[in-house]
Amino acid sequence: MKNIEAKGVGFPNYFKKIGVILFVLVIVVMLIIKGLHYNFNTTQKGNIKIVGMSLLNIGLCFIAFAKEKIDDEMMVHLKLKSIYGALIFGIVYTLISPLIDIAFNDAVQLISAQQLVTLMLFSHIGTYFFLKRNENK
Repeated sequence: MKNIEAKGVGFPNYFKKIGVILFVLVIVVMLIIKGLHYNFNTTQKGNIKIVGMSLLNIGLCFIAFAKEKIDDEMMVHLKLKSIYGALIFGIVYTLISPLIDIAFNDAVQLISAQQLVTLMLFSHIGTYFFLKRNENK
């Protein structure tokens, strides 16, 4: 039998650039739409927000799950560490946020799944690059 080598999981490295371009493009388009001061109805505003957040999350996923140019065991370990940290951060945020709302606002604000995914992706990307920078020193 042949020994099949595991190639790892993730997008090719060039997906990071695609993700950054998509992320910046969504932010710019959303700022332009906001700057036009066009009176959208409630349904249109909701649809624009959902599409914008979805595209933003796709860009963040491309950045977060793209392989490194040199994707060795250390980089995989750092990514796994930051994913665990982001997951724990998301869970703690989801548990504590309503308590803070009750303590200060008397009205609990629900967090949408898109907002939670965005928060966790930002947390993962930030933690990963922080760990990667500290590991290279």
